[in-house]
Amino acid sequence: MPGRLTNLQFPMPQRASKPAASRAASHAAHANERAAPVKAASMIEAKIVAPMPSGIDHARSLSVAIENAHAASAAEASRRFAVIDIGSNSVRLMVVALPEGETDRFSGGQAWTVLCEERSMTRLAHGLSETRELASESMAGSVEAIARFVTIAEKFGVRPPRLRAFATAAVRDAKNRSDFLSLVRDRAGIGIEIISGLEEGKFTHQSVERAFDLTHGRCAVVDIGGGSMEVVFSHDGVITDSTSMPLGAVRLTEQFGGADEAAGKRWKDLREYCQRTIDRSVRVHGAGEDVPPHTLVGCGGTFNTLATLAAASRGIMITRGSQAQRDLGPVTREQLKGLISQLRAVPLAERLRVPGLPSDRADIIIAGLSAVERLMRHLGVGHVHTHPGGVREGLMLKVIAEASKPTVASRRGQRHVQDSDALRDLREAMVSEARELAKACRYEQSHSEQVAKLSLQLFDQLASDAVEIVDQGSFNRWGLDPFERAMLEAAGVLHDIGIMVQYRQHHKHSATIVRHADLPHWSDRDREMLALICRYHRRSEPGERHEDFAALTPVDKALVRRLSAVLRVADGLDRSHARVVREVRVRKGKQQLTVEVHATNHAHEERRAARDKGGLLETLLGMDVEFELERDVPEIATIPGARMSKDVDHRHVTRAKAGK
Repeated sequence: MPGRLTNLQFPMPQRASKPAASRAASHAAHANERAAPVKAASMIEAKIVAPMPSGIDHARSLSVAIENAHAASAAEASRRFAVIDIGSNSVRLMVVALPEGETDRFSGGQAWTVLCEERSMTRLAHGLSETRELASESMAGSVEAIARFVTIAEKFGVRPPRLRAFATAAVRDAKNRSDFLSLVRDRAGIGIEIISGLEEGKFTHQSVERAFDLTHGRCAVVDIGGGSMEVVFSHDGVITDSTSMPLGAVRLTEQFGGADEAAGKRWKDLREYCQRTIDRSVRVHGAGEDVPPHTLVGCGGTFNTLATLAAASRGIMITRGSQAQRDLGPVTREQLKGLISQLRAVPLAERLRVPGLPSDRADIIIAGLSAVERLMRHLGVGHVHTHPGGVREGLMLKVIAEASKPTVASRRGQRHVQDSDALRDLREAMVSEARELAKACRYEQSHSEQVAKLSLQLFDQLASDAVEIVDQGSFNRWGLDPFERAMLEAAGVLHDIGIMVQYRQHHKHSATIVRHADLPHWSDRDREMLALICRYHRRSEPGERHEDFAALTPVDKALVRRLSAVLRVADGLDRSHARVVREVRVRKGKQQLTVEVHATNHAHEERRAARDKGGLLETLLGMDVEFELERDVPEIATIPGARMSKDVDHRHVTRAKAGK
């Protein structure tokens, strides 16, 4: 009859070849895991000391391990870093040590040594879907876990800024998040940094890059936590799009009536809700049409559990996050659908005894797996790889980079220093990173570099001639920001990189790629402005109707508008992508700004395009902008009565007389 555990198609692990002592030890180990899931999830004993023999007190051994680590930390502290990841379902600690001598040269692809990994299931998102607030009990448990993890990290010799704590969807979405942040500060003595859904996806993608080759073709990385699902798309290793949806395993389970109802009479409603949300939020772009990614990789507790369940269904027992999980092949969508059906067939009480299913996941696993299955259907992919890492590895890379190379912090302190060598070097580094990104996106180098060159020529002359900007007040003048010129050059190089996704709306794709790019010398503020300048190089001008632009400060809005105005004109001046314009010269009159266009050939199409895209510049200057083609190009001979395009500069036309 339905509901009995025997109906599940999970063969029990093969034990026939094990000796009796091994079987007893295995039974004991699994019993401990079921009884104390939080301790079972901890990997600290495996990373610090040898496996503990039977009869040794775990707490005492853990204490000894930490003391030993602390004793050795004096010489190694500068190479140790720690991250506390405050998720919707659990709080995690990760402490790593870099190879000796690699602190300043560490890159994302290098290996580190994991000194400690700890996890505490706190269910911070419990009740959030109904109340939009973090529950008092969940907050209290999370605060205690964070305080304990701070103490452990300090035992390893790791303190801020090499120890940092980050929060994701639950804290991000809660109305009372300020209360939680205050509690953590008071109890644990550490500040919490809330990361956006965009950042969460980016950090997860960086984690997956450490284990999978994502540099060929289109890939999708998915992270399901307790509160949200992040989906990140990349093409040849470059992130091209991402989205965050409220499809976390805890949130969905609670939203649809709890563990029993979400798996029973309301399961179809849950699945349909996932489908609608995914259909509305996720689109795959490629070569002008929707195409499925050739690789799908999943992170987070739902995917780790999927791996252990799939292995158990084949009679193999693996540990979440182990090397065995890494070596396990992909799981097909058909296997996933079968697992969902089999788990739904038994009540929660019996589900707790299913091989490969951790007890702390039994109540929420069906919601999580259902969201995964609907995503696979939407993307049109037949199998998914599981990755035991996750967002915390990407966060660790961020902590290491910013602690070892505090370029952004240094830059903020130098923002008003105009002529320092450090400032010049920083500008050069910013532009260099932009070019590296452009190369990774296989940009059209000749056109993009031409647009960057013409943009700088226009900018330098407008600034040196003190051409007044009448729009938006006194804070809107050329060169107000010391990084403005570097930002414009970078935008010229990057403005068309979105074409790698698709030509239609490539200006928006360019902005998305820039937002996700790894640009260490760019602050978050300046990267957002760079993204918007790329976005406004064509089509719509900057406006308050656009949410991202409206969120900027008045000073930043003014900067985006003036640099976008210049970039639009420069892009028009290479309309044919033939680089016929050699240089431009600006001549200011009382009521008109004249741009002299020096070209190697007839540039009438460039003149037309620049005039069409010059409206924003005219608005900023409060005067007409006219483009003149200089006389260093061949003249056009015409016959009497010939009709000429309005875009032709008539100074270059020679009309033959009648009768000749």
